[in-house]
Amino acid sequence: MHDSLQKKRLVLALAAISLPGIASVPAIAQDAPSQAMIEEVIVTAQKREQSILEVPLSIVSVSGDDLQQNGVENALELQRLVPNFYAARGSTVANTRFVMRGIGTAGNTAVDQSIAVFLDGVYVARPSALYSSFLDIASVEVVRGPQGTLFGRNTTAGGIILNSARPDQENTLQGRLEAGNFSHTLAEVVGNVVANDTAAFRLAAQTQSRDGYGTFTPDGSNFGEQDSWSVRGTADLTFSNGLSWTVRVDAAEVSGDGQNANEAMGSTLSPAGLANLTAALGGPQNLPELRNPTDFRIRHVVGGDLQDEQWGISSDLSWELDNGYTLSLISGYRDYENEQEDDDILFLTLPLVGRTSGLSSESWSQELRLISPDDLMDGRLNYVAGLYYYEEDAGLTESLSVSPVFCGGFAPAPLRPLCAAGPLEGASNLNFSQTSESMAGYFQADYFLTDSLAVQFGARYTDDERTGRFLQETENTFVALFLRGPEDTDLDFSDSNPTYRLGLNYTPADDLLWFASISTGYKSGGFDSGGGRVPRDAADRSFGSEEAINYELGVKGRFFDSRVDASITLYRTELEDFQARSFDGVTFATRNAGELRHQGVEVDFNWAASNMLTIAGGLAYLDSEFTDFEGAQALPGCNASSPDIPGCGPVGGDRGVQDLTGGVNHFAPEWTGNLRANLEGELGDWRWRGNLALNYIGEQYVGGAIDNNDQTLEDGYVLTSARVTFTSPSSTWELALFGDNLTDEGYCAVRFYQPFAGPLGVREPTTGGSLTRCNPGAPRTIGASIAAYF
Repeated sequence: MHDSLQKKRLVLALAAISLPGIASVPAIAQDAPSQAMIEEVIVTAQKREQSILEVPLSIVSVSGDDLQQNGVENALELQRLVPNFYAARGSTVANTRFVMRGIGTAGNTAVDQSIAVFLDGVYVARPSALYSSFLDIASVEVVRGPQGTLFGRNTTAGGIILNSARPDQENTLQGRLEAGNFSHTLAEVVGNVVANDTAAFRLAAQTQSRDGYGTFTPDGSNFGEQDSWSVRGTADLTFSNGLSWTVRVDAAEVSGDGQNANEAMGSTLSPAGLANLTAALGGPQNLPELRNPTDFRIRHVVGGDLQDEQWGISSDLSWELDNGYTLSLISGYRDYENEQEDDDILFLTLPLVGRTSGLSSESWSQELRLISPDDLMDGRLNYVAGLYYYEEDAGLTESLSVSPVFCGGFAPAPLRPLCAAGPLEGASNLNFSQTSESMAGYFQADYFLTDSLAVQFGARYTDDERTGRFLQETENTFVALFLRGPEDTDLDFSDSNPTYRLGLNYTPADDLLWFASISTGYKSGGFDSGGGRVPRDAADRSFGSEEAINYELGVKGRFFDSRVDASITLYRTELEDFQARSFDGVTFATRNAGELRHQGVEVDFNWAASNMLTIAGGLAYLDSEFTDFEGAQALPGCNASSPDIPGCGPVGGDRGVQDLTGGVNHFAPEWTGNLRANLEGELGDWRWRGNLALNYIGEQYVGGAIDNNDQTLEDGYVLTSARVTFTSPSSTWELALFGDNLTDEGYCAVRFYQPFAGPLGVREPTTGGSLTRCNPGAPRTIGASIAAYF
């Protein structure tokens, strides 16, 4: 498959606009009406406040205002603003996936994430915990590439730093009401109270709801509805002798039926497969909807219940010493619970197999950090050092139920009485538990050899310990034979790893930085939590740590009388023991996949074209290649009768594996980019602001299992969003109209193979294919909001 000529032209246009350079999110300076300028952007990615132009990293910083103007309400939508970042959810909310530079991990497993997320300096272990809204977020910093020295947890792909708003030094109150199609409603209130010179408090709360995007065609009912609420409270306390304390408490809940469309892709069903499926379901009247897989119109069993709850507390106790050092203790605790019931997980017109799944995470961390002053050795040296401790108790559960229809129609005739004898409810129950403990010490310093040349060096030592238990109990004998077999396995894992960073930074002029670096990252090994019918021992359920080495060369600066901020980064990342996921039709499994090499270029820019117009955006090119992946999963339809075709193992050998050496990773598009324009003006005494944004994601494999099957290859697409805001003369009222995916582009965010495909007869051994399903991206949404500020 190939992208259309129109989409290729968009990529070329983005590249042409990007030539002046890149950096972060724009704002027009207000103190120089005669000369449009880009305001300085301050980030904390290196644990101290710095201009983004001084940070030798590939980093994008987004303000809270830009999040709102671009309709980014949660972490899954950050890809609109950050090239080389992708996010999507699977058939369950728990299966939320973050991908950076083509490297990422499914969320509904016990595996550590490739991208670490930090909320106010505290690590958030499970990406689905960010499925709720970005309530009162002041800024987001997205750092691309392995982070092995300064972050609380090591990462092999990048980090997302969320900074919630701190209390202002004024008494303020603001509220917002919003409504849109799909019965979308939102209400939000933020209050700020200053008690005295040493204490200020902030409280933010939000509630929202919407109907589902999906339609069940037999009766016209909707599915996918969602309700949520979230609240965050912050206290800023300042004491004598340079001591300050910031405490934050937050809570959130998401509820609804939890259903995605999971649409069948008729184009992936062979004539033989269609005949087999028709026979298995008792006639064509029982076939699922097989036409447009992105229209949210389905004809299969749908229904369920979602409860996603969390609360957390974080504390930042900092002491600014008389000698200029800052000593901080950052503490955090988070309790996250996700439970989802699905009426049927085979997504067919007959009720066959139901599931209740759960994901829980209770984590806490302590970080003691020392930040030096900037004037050590006459300003030539500064450093950050720290100790870190992290602990998590995580659990995954699964309970499967089968229906009498399943026993009567899908069990082999001699085994049907065995299946019907039950029990049918709770036919199998899985309980996986894991305790993780991590300790680390780190140090990173900048030493200026001359006024313009500095060397950066950092090191970290991490020690990880894990214990766990996989318990799968099966009450129904037939289910034990074909879906989930009994297993009770104790698990133990430990590893320690040193990581480092070496860099050279050259500033030949003000607002210009050239940088080169070599750095390493590490992601702990652990345990495979997936259920299956074949019992596995501890060695089979364990996988090793993933290690990364990254090379970067970049330049960033401010040009054309401070009208343009720009940055360009060349990178090459090499991963060993890459942790990949496979699927055999019944079971997902995680294992070490070999070696992966990703390289490319990232460009980000902001341009103050005039006092009224700012243009920002970015472009990323990614070259993905497995340099060693001999035992990759074969295409799903491969078996002993398959001919000698690509994607199947050798004839006469193991047809279930293939050599993907030289292939590409999934969720690794060659091109991604975005372009955003902000235009401001006046309409009488009112001010207005318009925002138009384009987001391009190139052709990529979006299958949950890595096999390079063209049936999971998604063409490139463009998403368009816009917002226009009118502000009253007194700046106390705002009216806004907005829309996302304005062209109603249909695309699959994730594709996956039909579960139970073998017994259903929907695999095709002559091509290796299988009936494939699509989780479509959100359709066109529009709305209006009104906000008040007091």
